[in-house]
Amino acid sequence: MSDLAVPLGARLIHVGPSKTGTTTIQLAMHHSRAELAAHGVHYPGTGHRPKAATIDVRRPPGDRTGDWDELVAEVRSSTADRVCISSESLSVLGAEGAAEVVRSLGDEAVHVVMAVRPIDALLPSMWQQRVRRLVGIPSYDDWLRSVLLGGPDDPSAAAFWSIHDLERQIRDWSAAAGPERVTVIVVEEGDHAVLPNTFEDLLDLPRGTLTPKVRARNVSLDRASTELLRQLDRAALERGWTEGTYVRTIRSPLVDYLRKQPRDAASSRSLPSWAAEQAYEINTARADLLATTSVRVVGDPDSLRPHRRTIAVEETSPDPKIAVEIAAGVAALAADQVRERHEVELGRKQDRIAKLERQLARAEAAPSTPELPPRRIAVRVRGMLTRR
Repeated sequence: MSDLAVPLGARLIHVGPSKTGTTTIQLAMHHSRAELAAHGVHYPGTGHRPKAATIDVRRPPGDRTGDWDELVAEVRSSTADRVCISSESLSVLGAEGAAEVVRSLGDEAVHVVMAVRPIDALLPSMWQQRVRRLVGIPSYDDWLRSVLLGGPDDPSAAAFWSIHDLERQIRDWSAAAGPERVTVIVVEEGDHAVLPNTFEDLLDLPRGTLTPKVRARNVSLDRASTELLRQLDRAALERGWTEGTYVRTIRSPLVDYLRKQPRDAASSRSLPSWAAEQAYEINTARADLLATTSVRVVGDPDSLRPHRRTIAVEETSPDPKIAVEIAAGVAALAADQVRERHEVELGRKQDRIAKLERQLARAEAAPSTPELPPRRIAVRVRGMLTRR
């Protein structure tokens, strides 16, 4: 048995946070359920992560849907040697939420694992993800200034640090489960084996069990594509589009299209020089924290330090440029969506015309009991045909 393995009967809770390889681990477990079961590991639920349940536990008890209770019941009824739950939604829980999760899932049987990446690797990824999912996100530089220099009342700073405040997460989960049952995995960029290997060791699985079988679908956008989407948001709202209609008919198909295009990976990892300096300080503080914490640390905290890690610094330049082929594809996609919308509306009009024509035919056949006066029906049909 691996030295890292949690004991028999343990419930291993993977709390993320997001952008630290959680989707890769979740898909590997989801697509290896039969192998996991054969080795005494139960992965609850039916999807790749119990999203509804772990969002439910974040609500006040009186507002819950019952999804969390269902997950707890499944975990408590399991007879497997070990149970593993993985959801980055748990990373934003405070001290009370962490305590409830540990208490609900078995108190001393609960072990907690989280991963940490260099902050400079998280910042560009988190910005593009927020632009991809939400309308109205600030520019890259403005967003970075909010996150790195803004106070707790700044919405961008609050959103980012609610997910990636490593010190708080270690403190809250250590208080809930005990520091001896908390593991932090330091992920070195480019080492794609550290996460699956560590989870295999924690769950006492043979090497290779959690080798990814399906590529993670959480594909990022590069800087140019993200900025294109952000500028399109502004243009759409300035032209009076309602946000719901714009997102449904234009934005969502566009995001899917952009995620399939070739990416400029280098532009997706760089920071302005002032932000790189801030990131070096935060990485150093994280390395200091992990070097002195009482929780178990897997990996090398010193890999976060400036002498071991070089941050890509972007040169001052105009806004990123997007390839002509991609721009043409975006325009064609937008035109297709508008055309499809008009075709749907035309089809609905045709259905209404056909219905009125049937009513007119019935009225002429039985004039004594018309559904509508024949003259009114005829006038409506002629009007719709004229507009068409």
